[in-house]
Amino acid sequence: LAVAICDQAVTEVDIGIQWMNSGDMWTKEVSFDRQGLAETYIAFTSLYLIGFVAFTVLIVMLKKKRRLHMVIIVFYLSFIIYFSSMIILLYCYIIGLIGHFDRAIYLTGQLFANFAQLGFTITLLLLAKGWGISTSKLSRKRDLAVLLVIVTLTYIGLYLYDILRDRTFVSYLYDFPLGVALLAVRLCVFAAFLM
Repeated sequence: LAVAICDQAVTEVDIGIQWMNSGDMWTKEVSFDRQGLAETYIAFTSLYLIGFVAFTVLIVMLKKKRRLHMVIIVFYLSFIIYFSSMIILLYCYIIGLIGHFDRAIYLTGQLFANFAQLGFTITLLLLAKGWGISTSKLSRKRDLAVLLVIVTLTYIGLYLYDILRDRTFVSYLYDFPLGVALLAVRLCVFAAFLM
């Protein structure tokens, strides 16, 4: 679009370009790979809120009866961190729907989600070793520590890659080698759980 004003000199022109999708408020401001995420976060945040209330009641009851074990506390903390990530990411996508997507808020939510997944994985491995169920002491601590370090480094690498990746080339988690490595690590954790 060109505008010509013949009798006045134009010294400055401001042009703003905004790409909009066709559709309603849920898809207008959102890129294709993020469509549907706000609705997903609304659903999961609602479910996690119900789970948080129920889990808190359970924790209080177990504490009164002196039956609260460390594995339950690790799982509960992971649950709280994941619930917090859901709230942060929901807020991020809601403000993104009105055109104010904040990458720092998104990365904070992703960091919380990665910490929570790491906590869930640790809980799974501790339960696999029988801690809190059939034994009060862990066996083969060195193997467990090596596996936990590998899982932790994979999650750190995944988070750093998420910060640095170009979303025009890689849209989804398993489209790049670190995502495949994460899948392999999760399969190793599953194998360790079955042993």
